[in-house]
Amino acid sequence: MDIAVPPGISQFLSEFGQASAVQIDIDGRFIGRRYPNEVNLIGDARATLQALLPKLHRKQVRSWRETIEKNVDSWWTSTRDETMVTAEPPNPMRIF
Repeated sequence: MDIAVPPGISQFLSEFGQASAVQIDIDGRFIGRRYPNEVNLIGDARATLQALLPKLHRKQVRSWRETIEKNVDSWWTSTRDETMVTAEPPNPMRIF
């Protein structure tokens, strides 16, 4: 399968074969274009996720999620710190 991964996206994707993927897309033509998926769902993301929620079960071991939450908190802190750096010309992150 020839999969086109846009620049900048590949750093967030697992190596092929290292992770299972599920894709929800309103347009079925875009399913699997960036990463091979095990489950392909065509539909509105909000409606599809609402339909899936009753089928999900909370895991007792939450260490993976807790690690992700800490990493996201760290990312937001770093982003805030970088944004507040005064520079000349002006810091583009601060303007944005």
